[in-house]
Amino acid sequence: MNHTKMTAVAVCAALSLAVAGCSSDDEPANASDASSASSTTTQTSVDATTTAPTSSASSAQGGVVTPKPQDEVGGTQHVTGQGFTAQISVAEPVMAESIGRKILAFPITVIVDSGALVASPNHWAVRTLSSDSVKGLNGQSVTTEIGTASIDSRAEGLVPFKDFGSKLTDDVSITEVALYGDSYQNDPPLARWKLPEPIAIRDIPALTK
Repeated sequence: MNHTKMTAVAVCAALSLAVAGCSSDDEPANASDASSASSTTTQTSVDATTTAPTSSASSAQGGVVTPKPQDEVGGTQHVTGQGFTAQISVAEPVMAESIGRKILAFPITVIVDSGALVASPNHWAVRTLSSDSVKGLNGQSVTTEIGTASIDSRAEGLVPFKDFGSKLTDDVSITEVALYGDSYQNDPPLARWKLPEPIAIRDIPALTK
């Protein structure tokens, strides 16, 4: 009887150890799995951070420069005429001085690609909001006025417009300026430059020296 009891006690002890051992083995395994899962989650987060798109600030750091359309004041047009091809640009209008009076003028730049052309003031015309046309006039004593000589390389200067009536008074707005062929006429121009929006003569800035 005692022997039987001892055997039963031994069997119970052995079973207890086995159960304890299993429990002990399971915990490290679970801890290892949890650690591995944590490591995997952390790596995924880092990968997501390092592969995420970067800010586009660097590309916009210097700002975005939008070129002017060719047919707007400020743009450059490739112009072909009788015996020439050239790159011609027209800048924003200014009020220049002519014999003590203010006079409307457009700064122009001509770069000849081939041949030669005359771009003197009487080859230009400005159009008003009321559809009136006023031609440019040579010899208005405006500083840096574009000359009347033939251009075969590069030239720049002012094209002045003088109004003998009421077409260019302070409250008149202008809408475009155009270059014509042999001289100003009603034929279609070789090129025209539109203002982004009409501007009144009174709002045109004075030429800075």
